[in-house]
Amino acid sequence: MNYYRCENPDCGFLAEEEPDVCPQCGDTFFLSVDEEELTGPDWVQLGNRAVDEERPTDALACYQQAAALDDMLGVTNLGWCLEAGIGVPADPRQAVVLYAQAAARDYMPALTNLGYCYAHGIGVARDDSKAVECFRKGAENGFPRAQFLLGEAYSRGLGVEQSDEEAARWYQSAAWLGYPAAQTELGRCLEFGTGLPQSIEQAVKWYRAAAENGNAPGQCCLGFLYESGQGVEQNWEEAVRWYRAAAEQDYPRALCNLAWCYEHSKGVEQDYPEAARLYLRAAEQDYPRGQLCMGFCCERGRGVPLDPSAAADWYRKAA
Repeated sequence: MNYYRCENPDCGFLAEEEPDVCPQCGDTFFLSVDEEELTGPDWVQLGNRAVDEERPTDALACYQQAAALDDMLGVTNLGWCLEAGIGVPADPRQAVVLYAQAAARDYMPALTNLGYCYAHGIGVARDDSKAVECFRKGAENGFPRAQFLLGEAYSRGLGVEQSDEEAARWYQSAAWLGYPAAQTELGRCLEFGTGLPQSIEQAVKWYRAAAENGNAPGQCCLGFLYESGQGVEQNWEEAVRWYRAAAEQDYPRALCNLAWCYEHSKGVEQDYPEAARLYLRAAEQDYPRGQLCMGFCCERGRGVPLDPSAAADWYRKAA
């Protein structure tokens, strides 16, 4: 089978069928490449595209080819397929084996994935100390996800002595490297003065960075600051905008905040059925506030049929 590579040396886009225009750089010239000429990174690129296009079996096959060519990202992504059941029945133990193989060669993404498995007991007995050992090595080698996870360990006191200051330090390091989840957590530290001097203005900066990078918690936090007028001019429309962005990712806090806006006509027209629909989506994720609000909707017949029995069930779940 032949593939097609963009001739632009700074691009390297690879396609299974020759496109008219390169979607990455806009070039119109492509070279035909035989399958035997593909490198490990080529197979990883094809696998990543298959994931984006929701072709899990193809993604698995591409990562297997990359792993066979000794590409460490291919080995790691193959481990992820086995961990998550992408294109194959989930096999977390085998995923751990693959992560460990790549980690033994100091490949930081695999080492971090291995630490995550130790932290959560995925395919291996839970061991917070081993998890922190992996995260620390990755963090000290500048890998942002490892820095974020080490920050989480310090924040919760898992495998290390709890330290808000150390948590904030590692969140900050990962945030500067553009890791969206760390940008959100750094924003929280600054909003509440946890491990760092309080600064709402700086919290807004980092929440916005996370939000613009598509991080749902960051979008929700930024929306709340617009709702409450902290660090920014109070603006219900902007609050709704960011709540909606996070709600589209099914983030339960944002679902409830957006529902409240619909319920109370804040930044949007009042719409009880839409509010109830959003509360239900949060409630079905076992989010207590969503369950409580869904119970109230059922109790009052607000956006749903009046149903005291269903209300009691939702209240019981929230309680």
